[in-house]
Amino acid sequence: MAKPTILKERGTGEELYPRTLASLVHTSTGENVEEAVDEAKFKLFDDQWTAAGGTVIVSGVTYGLNGLNDLTYDEAIGVYASYPLCKHLFTDRRGMFSGIKDRTLLPIRTNSFEVTGYIEAFLSCPNLVAVKFITAGNNPIVSISNGQNMFRNCPSLKYIYDTLVFWSNANLSGTFESCPSLEKVRIKNLMKSLSMAHSPKLSLDSISYMVANAANTATITITVHPDVYAKLTGDTTNAAAATLTEEEAAAWQQVLADANVKNISFACL
Repeated sequence: MAKPTILKERGTGEELYPRTLASLVHTSTGENVEEAVDEAKFKLFDDQWTAAGGTVIVSGVTYGLNGLNDLTYDEAIGVYASYPLCKHLFTDRRGMFSGIKDRTLLPIRTNSFEVTGYIEAFLSCPNLVAVKFITAGNNPIVSISNGQNMFRNCPSLKYIYDTLVFWSNANLSGTFESCPSLEKVRIKNLMKSLSMAHSPKLSLDSISYMVANAANTATITITVHPDVYAKLTGDTTNAAAATLTEEEAAAWQQVLADANVKNISFACL
């Protein structure tokens, strides 16, 4: 049998013939088939992505979700892979997203009136930046029966959207341990002591909301990072507190006064 002749471009050495590539085939309207296939693929994914709660910034290139507007197409594909775990209701999410490498997740469906266990649900997610829960009805509450190690060791986690409610007998051990980037989280009806000692960037809004909406019937302690403690106590020897404006400092110290009235004390490691 005769050996086929392979033609190559002289300058680059690129194989010219024989070859079969979609890029060489055109549709009846003159479009490149390969590009047309990609466009159809991206459009299908865009529809799935937006239906799941995301936004399309540049089709096939950039996507948005939970405040992140720079997800690549490949990142969005990875996030979408766990969508079946997010869209269905579960009463036990133990370890469900533990160890994921994604920067965020599609909104996690929950029922405000049904408590769910979240033991180690997001344990050791190194790149996780934002988590959003989506709740049924008009009651944006995530009811948690067990929060043990829920977000432990999530070094990139900044934002937790929706309001967390830990039931009176919930285990809060390690819930926010090793979360040095955490800024925003809303906790309502807090009834027992809680440690957020590893979160130096915790916002004033997060702390003030927790105090204002606490439901403790006995004295409880919220353990915070030394930077947060300095802001609450007005300790300007700490750099984080020293950079506050007078108005900001007053707002932080008002939270401390409000906490004293509600039998809530602050401590730091």
